[in-house]
Amino acid sequence: MKHLPKRLLRFLMGLLLTVILAMLAYAIYNTYNAYTKMVVEQQQEHLLITSRAVSQNLSLYISEQLRDVDILIRTPGFQNAFQRYYEDGESQSLKEYVLSYLLAQHQGVSRIYLLDLEGDVVCRYNQYPFLEEFSESLLRLQELSDRRQSGLGDVFRISPQHYGFTLVNGIMSGNDYVGTVVSVMDMETLYRRFIVPLDIHSSGNIIRSRGCWDSITSGTSGTWTPFPSTRACAGCWRPSTAGRRERRAAAPSPTASFRRRRRSPPSPG
Repeated sequence: MKHLPKRLLRFLMGLLLTVILAMLAYAIYNTYNAYTKMVVEQQQEHLLITSRAVSQNLSLYISEQLRDVDILIRTPGFQNAFQRYYEDGESQSLKEYVLSYLLAQHQGVSRIYLLDLEGDVVCRYNQYPFLEEFSESLLRLQELSDRRQSGLGDVFRISPQHYGFTLVNGIMSGNDYVGTVVSVMDMETLYRRFIVPLDIHSSGNIIRSRGCWDSITSGTSGTWTPFPSTRACAGCWRPSTAGRRERRAAAPSPTASFRRRRRSPPSPG
């Protein structure tokens, strides 16, 4: 009987210690789960923001490429050179325009084609560093010409793990379609341009607001990657097609004379 209180005390102390340890383990478990959930949510948000930035950057980049070619093919000198091509087969001026454009820009165009109304290649130029050899049939130039639409063309495989895609600009003279420019883009170049600078494993990338633009700044490389903000103001610039339609309607249409005086295909060489 003398030892009963001591045993009871030990039992009570053991029971209390067990309860304390259980509560401590439960608290640690809940804290760990909450921390893990927070980290996962932060990483998911980080990846979503990064993917959105890359996606919108690519969209802006493609729009810029199409716009630059559109500026080239709307140049009066280029239009006049195309008219001479249809009248007497002289293509040297057209080649000079296309080559000058390709040499002046360094935005990732690896190859460029100028096609006439029938889808025949007027000229073709490569940008250094040159793409590895692949079958030109993959580009489906005739099909792109027949579509008579501007925008994204087709994705094609250059080699295993190496892909490219085409951008198409329809050449208009007044309201008539007279030819096509096909730009070949290298996805490897775009990967190095837009993906490599971003450290997707780092949490140091931050978001900055610049009016109607947001940006991702890498905490390790300091790379600034802009993209349109989802909070963009309603007054931001948007391309208008009204002025373009008015200019096309007011412009003369030499295409009919092009077709009347359609030349026979030039001999090779």
